[in-house]
Amino acid sequence: QNDGFRFYQFLKDTSNPDYAFSKFSTGNLVTLKEQPAAKGVDTRAEMIKHYQAYYSANLMKLVVYGKESNAELQDWVKELFLGIPNKDYAVPAFEGTAYTGQQLMKWYHIVPVKTQRTLVMHFPLDVGHEEYLTKESRYFGHLIGHESEGSILYV
Repeated sequence: QNDGFRFYQFLKDTSNPDYAFSKFSTGNLVTLKEQPAAKGVDTRAEMIKHYQAYYSANLMKLVVYGKESNAELQDWVKELFLGIPNKDYAVPAFEGTAYTGQQLMKWYHIVPVKTQRTLVMHFPLDVGHEEYLTKESRYFGHLIGHESEGSILYV
């Protein structure tokens, strides 16, 4: 088992159950087929519905990194991704927030698989891609991450 994956799943499990963040995850035969089927849900039909609603080039991002030349990487990208249709869908808006007052200000003790001691303080900030250029949330990270005398990390 992977502690990082387990912690990410923990964050999802303890988030607002009405928000999209808590709903999507990975699964196996039991969680993706048997459990939904018992509730009358056809997973394949739901996946096709999702594909039809959101699969559009204008809603996707791609990062390519490699030792090859930019021209060669660009050729590969065109070959592999040019066929993705651009249906010009509107960017989906998710109402609400991942964490409400019911999910915040909690203390959890998670027993890791590996032998390690870690303190994680989770500060969910309601920021979106509209602050991409200003990176306002980074100021908070710099304040918390400062290592001067008297700071959280000085110890």
